[in-house]
Amino acid sequence: RQQNLNHCQYYLRQQSRSGGYDEDNQRQHFRQCCQQLSQMDEQCQCEGLRQVVRRQQQQQGLRGEEMEEMVQSARDLPNECGISSQRCEIRRSWF
Repeated sequence: RQQNLNHCQYYLRQQSRSGGYDEDNQRQHFRQCCQQLSQMDEQCQCEGLRQVVRRQQQQQGLRGEEMEEMVQSARDLPNECGISSQRCEIRRSWF
């Protein structure tokens, strides 16, 4: 069952935009994203993040550097949250 990772989606979307974001808002999304991830089985966390990245790519039409920033952030999220030492394998795939 896929958990709702809407906070991770907001957080990653903000990560892919250079500047122009509200830092407090971003920290709040980060905390809530970590909370959402921590409620998932460890093996599902990366799959969930992969889906978030894929959805963002389709909705936002992200390319190049912006996409790279989002992928990098998503890969390290479980580690940054202190939930898991794993690094998610997320490949950029172009649609």
